[in-house]
Amino acid sequence: MNTRMLAAAGVLLMLSTAALAAGYKAGEGETVKSWSCRDYDNAKTVGQPLCVYFYNAKNSNNAIAKVYEDKAMLGDSALIAKLKPFLLLKIKTDGTAGKNWPPEYVSRAGAGATIMLASSDLKQTWFLDKDLGKEKIKPDTLLPQIDLILKYEEHKKKTDPPKKEAPPPVEEKKKPAVPGLPTDDDKKPDAKKPAKKKVDGPADE
Repeated sequence: MNTRMLAAAGVLLMLSTAALAAGYKAGEGETVKSWSCRDYDNAKTVGQPLCVYFYNAKNSNNAIAKVYEDKAMLGDSALIAKLKPFLLLKIKTDGTAGKNWPPEYVSRAGAGATIMLASSDLKQTWFLDKDLGKEKIKPDTLLPQIDLILKYEEHKKKTDPPKKEAPPPVEEKKKPAVPGLPTDDDKKPDAKKPAKKKVDGPADE
């Protein structure tokens, strides 16, 4: 009996070890591989709406990140097309890839991951995270929120004051000529006049 119990315990241990080995490391999925990483100060000056994927890279069994990075989620063709006007970013929650992001953004990922949609001026933000429930992590949840951000951007373009054009360069005024003194034009070499040739003296006999 003891032998059977030990054998069963050994099988359970092997299965649990295999499950841990088959964990998921966030940020390495094909769907987010091409997403760039930028510091917060840089991202907020780009002038584009943002789609930011915050993830915990230290969690070697990040099951929720696997759901986000699945082809049925961030790999969905309709979602990819809708996100074309957005700057796509992936940011590690420990700050090693993408610095100075506000803690109130990063903390939404916890030990897992989250997605933030934001307007170009960061006045409009929306999160798809664990608070909504795992069953809400799907394209149909994101698509209407993307539309709202894009509508805000269109309204913003119409209401923002126009950018001021740079003034034309100021022409340099010539100093008035003073009788008896050479002017600036006199000092410039005359390209039309050929250079004077040096005349050699008579050769010594």
